[in-house]
Amino acid sequence: MVAAQAVADSGEGGVDSLDDLLRALVPEGVVDALHGLVANRRHFGADPAGLVTLQSGFDSRLGLRQALTDLLPALAADFIADPLDQAVDATAPAFVVLILCAHGVTSFDGFVGESLLRRLVLPSRCWTRESSPMSTPRRIAVIEVNHWHSTYDAAYLTVLQNLDLDIELVGVSDSDAAIAEDRASRYETTAFTDYREMVDATKPEFVIALGRHVEMPEIAQFLIEADLPFMMEKPMGTSADVVSGLADLAEARGAWVSVPFPNRQSPWAERAREMIAADEFGPISHIVFRIIRPTMQRYVEWDSPWMLDRSQAGGGALTNLGGHGMDMSRFLLGEDVQVASAVISNIVHASEVEDYALATLRSSSGTLVHVEVGYTMPTWPANESDSEMKVAGANAMLQAVPDGLQILAPGRNEHLDTPVTVLSAYPGFVRDCLERVGRGDPPAITPRDCANAVQLIDDSYRAAGRV
Repeated sequence: MVAAQAVADSGEGGVDSLDDLLRALVPEGVVDALHGLVANRRHFGADPAGLVTLQSGFDSRLGLRQALTDLLPALAADFIADPLDQAVDATAPAFVVLILCAHGVTSFDGFVGESLLRRLVLPSRCWTRESSPMSTPRRIAVIEVNHWHSTYDAAYLTVLQNLDLDIELVGVSDSDAAIAEDRASRYETTAFTDYREMVDATKPEFVIALGRHVEMPEIAQFLIEADLPFMMEKPMGTSADVVSGLADLAEARGAWVSVPFPNRQSPWAERAREMIAADEFGPISHIVFRIIRPTMQRYVEWDSPWMLDRSQAGGGALTNLGGHGMDMSRFLLGEDVQVASAVISNIVHASEVEDYALATLRSSSGTLVHVEVGYTMPTWPANESDSEMKVAGANAMLQAVPDGLQILAPGRNEHLDTPVTVLSAYPGFVRDCLERVGRGDPPAITPRDCANAVQLIDDSYRAAGRV
């Protein structure tokens, strides 16, 4: 058989190219369509029913239901010696596993198709349950703590200190020795001025990578090539091309890399997804995602003056805060979005980077998404936010309110007591990353997600006329 011969020809060292194998097995055009689908479906990694979601994506977006139904039993006959229960349904995950493996997904817990992987000699990066790590990473290091999220706002060092997990902060690094020593003293760990030396000396099992935006690509490449699982703050770089290249590298090497867009795990986003899946909104008119934070001066006070330097940060509020809304638009709608219009302003701070931005996106089905971000909240030194998260449809509206969620519909005014702030989701996101690595599960949010968000940011700058 074609499939069996392809595996045999690969030799004991493993299949040289999963993509070539897939193309030998499936009709012309289907592999490219499936790759495109996986690249644009953002939530299967966080969804225990991800394969169901992916299958529904085939049905509704690419019309591949019949192609898969015809194809999968033949794949099963080629690859799987012992019969599977529920033949067609059980073989569907087997095929999707191959696609996901080609995209660098590193865990297949719970997939019926795992038996398929055990019969294939796959590259070592395509972990199965038998070869996955089975404990939460204990030794954690944090890179380039000049980033304000080391101790302020997300405050990753404080998050690590307070997590009720058996973890140890083995080191912090920064090219500024004074900053490194300050963080090391405050969090009772060892300071380094070179993150490479820190990794070599401390042998961390997980890394939180921060730093100036312009330096992030070099750090990410080092960690990917060192085979270290890590989480890196957005935007991972100062242009979409650079971040997309990092996503390519991570996928090619099967690296475990996550990017914190923690609003995905907020009660508002979770409820919005549930309501969209149940078609409670009807046609969705628009989504509003607003985060207005206090003055840019806080970055100077928080050891991150580089945030006011376009060559170091890449941009202002749109670069720093806009990614959350850009990512959310794809995550909620599950479809392509494009920039329809954008404006930026620096009238408050007169800096070379913008302190306010408003971008309007349009989805392929016509939904508008308004992403509004800024550094114009006039409350400093009180670290407060002006935020809004809302989904408005023909039949219902869901919005975050100060003490929870509100759902409005004909004859319905429901309040859900789920208080949340702009920053409250970060501890849960860090915990989720560590536990996913421990289970051998893929990251919930990937460099590809970040690259897609940064592409929308770049497109917004162009629409706003920034050169």
